[in-house]
Amino acid sequence: LAPLLILFEAGSLLYLTDAETGVVETISAYSILGRASEAFGVAGFAVPGILLIVGLLIWHTLLRDPWRADPATLAGMLIESIAWTLPLLAIAALIGPTSAVQLDSDPGGQVAAAQPGDWPWQARLTLAVGAGLYEEMLFRLLLIPLVIVVFRDLIRLRASSSRFAAIGVSALLFAAYHDLSGPGGSDAARLLFFLVAGVYFGALFVWRGFGIVVGVHAAYDIVVLLVLTK
Repeated sequence: LAPLLILFEAGSLLYLTDAETGVVETISAYSILGRASEAFGVAGFAVPGILLIVGLLIWHTLLRDPWRADPATLAGMLIESIAWTLPLLAIAALIGPTSAVQLDSDPGGQVAAAQPGDWPWQARLTLAVGAGLYEEMLFRLLLIPLVIVVFRDLIRLRASSSRFAAIGVSALLFAAYHDLSGPGGSDAARLLFFLVAGVYFGALFVWRGFGIVVGVHAAYDIVVLLVLTK
C-alpha cells in the first residue's frame, strides 16, 4: 500500500490544495480520521496516513509475518484486486454507475461547488486512491474488528455470526456516510448500490484482507472517476 499512500499525499498537495487559501479538498473519511486523532491530541500533516502505517506495522509485528516483500505476492494481489473489481462494475452497470468517493464539505463550500468531472485527471486519480485507502481504513479496518469484538465477546454470538453481523453494520454505516440525494430527493438506486458495495467490500476484507479490498475500492473509483465521469 505504500505507493498508494505516497500517491495520495503527493496528489493532495499538488492537485487538491488551493494555493491561495490553503484549503484541501479531500475524502470525508480522511477528515473524519483526522478529527478523531485531534481529539486524542494528535494533529498535523498526513496524520491519517501515519496512523494507517503504524497500525499496519503493529498488526504485522503481532502476526510475526516476514519482513521481506515477495514481488510475486504483490503482483498477485494487484491482479486479484483487478479481478474482484469486475463483479462490482457489473453490479454498478445494473444499478447505475456510482462513485464510492465521498468528499469533505468545508465551511467555504469549495468542495460542494466543484464537480469531479471538472477536475484534472490527476485530481480524480488522487481522490479515487484516497477513497480506497481511507474509506476502507474507517469502515473495514477499524469498524469491522470492533463490531466483531462487541458481538462475539459481549453479546456472545458465534464467530461466524459475528463476522456476518459486522459486515452488515459496516455496510449500513458505509451507505449512511454517502450523499444519497438525487434529482427527486433520496435516490433509492444510490442507497442500494452503497449497501451492496458495503457488503461486497466487507466480505472481501474479512476473507481476502485489507490490501485486496483497498485495491478493489481504488480500482473501482479509478474506473468511475477517470473513465466514466464526463
